[in-house]
Amino acid sequence: MNTTLWEKIAETPWWWYALAVYLLLACVSSLKPRIVEVKQLFVLPLFFIIFSAIILSVSFDITLMNLATWTSALMSGMLLGFLQFRLLRIKAIPNENKLYIPGSPLFILMVASFLIAKVYFNLNTNIDVLFTLQQTHPIWFILAYGILSGLLLSKIVCSIRCLKKGPYLTR
Repeated sequence: MNTTLWEKIAETPWWWYALAVYLLLACVSSLKPRIVEVKQLFVLPLFFIIFSAIILSVSFDITLMNLATWTSALMSGMLLGFLQFRLLRIKAIPNENKLYIPGSPLFILMVASFLIAKVYFNLNTNIDVLFTLQQTHPIWFILAYGILSGLLLSKIVCSIRCLKKGPYLTR
């Protein structure tokens, strides 16, 4: 049974549209250079790391294989995060807890690749912790949580290091 585009739009929850507007605004703002307080950079990474640890402990058996997979994905994500931080040339503002972040199309590429993967692979997932138990390949969830946690953890570490040791923005 095929559904039309209008039926899919009507069946889509309202919060998807709110999320789409937020992501569109975030993508546009990521193209421009900005100055961000370090406290703002800590909220999302800490929330996601705690959230992923809770999901992993509730949804999966804590086995040596799962821990090794998550740890190796975490280390890979941290390596990619350090590389991203360096390539973006983020600089600290001297004597302030702020960072200068130049504009980059990276966030737009990440959002676009997620949306393309969702449409191409028809990723119909619910926001449900127990959903991961129904999957045929839960290892992909462990890898994704590990890599994303590593990316966000390296963002925190690099931000603190940048504030203490530089590079600093020259005005």
